[in-house]
This record gives sequence, C-alpha cells and structure tokens, in this order.
Amino acid sequence: MKDETKTPKIKESKFYGELCKADIVVPKAFKPKDEYTNGYVDGLLEELGFRLKEMRKTSRDKHHYIISDFLIGCRWAQTKNGLISWVGRSEFYSGGAYGADTMRKVKDALESKGLIWMVQKSSRFDKLARVYSYDSELAPDWLEFTHHGLGECVEVRSAKDTWDTGKTETGGKRIPRKKFLGQIEPLEAQMKTINNCLLKNPLQFWDGREFAWSRRIFNNGRLDHGGRIYGPWQTAPEEERLASTINGFDVCEIDLKASYPSIINAALGNV
Repeated sequence: MKDETKTPKIKESKFYGELCKADIVVPKAFKPKDEYTNGYVDGLLEELGFRLKEMRKTSRDKHHYIISDFLIGCRWAQTKNGLISWVGRSEFYSGGAYGADTMRKVKDALESKGLIWMVQKSSRFDKLARVYSYDSELAPDWLEFTHHGLGECVEVRSAKDTWDTGKTETGGKRIPRKKFLGQIEPLEAQMKTINNCLLKNPLQFWDGREFAWSRRIFNNGRLDHGGRIYGPWQTAPEEERLASTINGFDVCEIDLKASYPSIINAALGNV
C-alpha cells in the first residue's frame, strides 16, 4: 500500500534536477530469528512464485536471507521517508551469503507483484542507485530477525587509475580472495574474532537498527596498504552514531590520530 504522506529526501543534480535519495540501503546480514518469522518469510516467497519444497536447503537459506534483508531494510526505512535502494552489482555480493543473480530474481518478483516500485532511476553522474518504495504492510512489528554472521571479512581492492584531469578515478575493484591464500587467513581470523564479539554485542541505533558485522579493506592489491575496518554504521550521521548503544551502554567516538601523542607518552612512562 503506497503511503502518499511521506516526503522523500531530495538531492539537487546538475544533470537531472531534483533527485530522491534513499534512506536505507538494503543490508546483507539477516535471517529469520524464530519459527513464526520463518513461516512468514516462507509464505512471502511462495506468494512470489518460489517453490521452496523443490529447493535444496542451501538455496532455501539464501532466499530466506534475501527476504530477511529486504524486510529489515523496509522496517528501517519506515522510521524515515520509506525509500530504499537495493544494490544489484555482482561485486557487492562476492563472498557473501548469496549472489547477485538470486537477489535480482527475488527483487524482480517483488516488483512484478507490485510490492515494491521504482520512484527514482539511477544516476551515474550523481552516484545514486535506483530508489524504491514498498508496501508499508510488508514488515509487521512482530517479525524477529537475527544476524547470520556470513560473508567475507577481509577484502583486497586493486589500485585506482586517475584520468588526465586528475578528478575522475576508476578501478579499485575487489580482487578474488584466492590470489592471497597463504597470507590472508591470519587477517581473516582476527576479523572473525572481532565479528563474533559484535554478533554477541551488536551496535544498536535509536530507531531499532542493529549492526554486528564489519570488514577490513586493503588497497592497491596489497595486504600492507590500507587495512582499515569498515562497518555499515559509518554511513550514518554523527549524531545518530553517538546516540547508539552497546548492551544498553552509550558509545563514544575516539580520534585515534589525535590520541597518538598521549599513547606515546604513556608508552614511555610519561603519564
């Protein structure tokens, strides 16, 4: 059911005029938490035309993950303007719980049933994906989801090439994990330890969003360039991040670079 009362975010474009901007990017992290939610997800998939009884368990699980991610995205967007983007690039799903092809089939089925509809085309110039709205009754409050903890936690990207103008960058694509076998495993073990802790103690936002997954990204095709840890919460405004909690405790943000002099002094005994 379309909600005509919500006012979408607007972004001004030099090429297309005013563009709607999605509130939420559909995540890649969730699965049904209980049998009631599992039954609801099964029913929705059956309504979309997917014959779950004929699928292998691994395939059923992938479809459950996709619908769970979609419903979580809808729930999160309901606290804002009700607009979502759903990334379709194959690279975005590399090493994840499901692939882009399966995700697109589910999204196309939702569109064909009129449960989601496009409100804004993608814009290459403005780096905006397609924006969708959805049936506001799709994600009732009683549904319960949890993090499945699947997906690559260490990513290596290629070097970026700069055009003669010095303004446009291309490249920086994900490099397959197999090219770093023998070196990447210890780094993955470290990140799995961090993510297992996050799974037990997720970062909770004021609007109900929960984050329990992060990854480490290396650059220039090397495991000694970059290596920062990134989480989906980093795209949220600072005021929202600072209003979040872990196990009910408030969080804070620390500027590590600004802390280096204090750390060095402490290491030298000059506290």
